[in-house]
Amino acid sequence: MARQGVVICSLVVDAEGELVADADVRCLGAPNDGEGWSAPLDEMIAGAVEDAIDEMPLKTRRSDGGIEEAAGRAIRRIASRHWGQKPVVTVMITRLEE
Repeated sequence: MARQGVVICSLVVDAEGELVADADVRCLGAPNDGEGWSAPLDEMIAGAVEDAIDEMPLKTRRSDGGIEEAAGRAIRRIASRHWGQKPVVTVMITRLEE
């Protein structure tokens, strides 16, 4: 973990899988910014995670596993592209029920 870093993402979704709040991302052992980056790494990851969830089919969004998988892929893609690492990824989902 010390060489790869860790990315933790917390998501709050409703019963239908819609995001209720912005993704909360923490990057441990990662640079905050880099040459040519449009924003800090945690902000780029949060945006990619939110986009990935918005693009998911409704049926898949109803599954915590589906959300976790899509968010994890988005995190690894951005981290690899901008940071050059494949960090350990943890996605925490809080589902609000009516």
